[in-house]
Amino acid sequence: MEIIVEGEPKGKGRPRFTRTGHVYTPARTREYEDLIAARALEAMEGRQPIPRDVPLRVTIVAVFGVPVSWPKKKRLAALQGVLRHTRKPDYDNVGKAVCDALNGIVFEDDCQIVSGEVEKVYGPEPMLKIFIEELKEEAR
Repeated sequence: MEIIVEGEPKGKGRPRFTRTGHVYTPARTREYEDLIAARALEAMEGRQPIPRDVPLRVTIVAVFGVPVSWPKKKRLAALQGVLRHTRKPDYDNVGKAVCDALNGIVFEDDCQIVSGEVEKVYGPEPMLKIFIEELKEEAR
């Protein structure tokens, strides 16, 4: 399965605490996870989540836009893959936002993910490309 989410990739924000000690997810993170969830629902086309006993591999390609302020030579190097995205968000925060957003939609629980990869690259259009693959018996 493939899911495309338009826009600049974002990482999961740190949990915040109220004065009374309650923990909450920042609004920016919630909104981004809602966008990912909406694209996942479209991709699922009314299907049920993958059952919990099915192991999964998740591959995420986070495509970041090249800053317009960069010189032409540096922009070209970024688009050719010579210059890699080494800025925030961290790759693990991108993965966490995606996996949490897909919980209960694409798969029953993100504990099913037994293998995964997050790649950060530059591209002409910022987006997230998410690939979910069920691992068969022989691949386990």
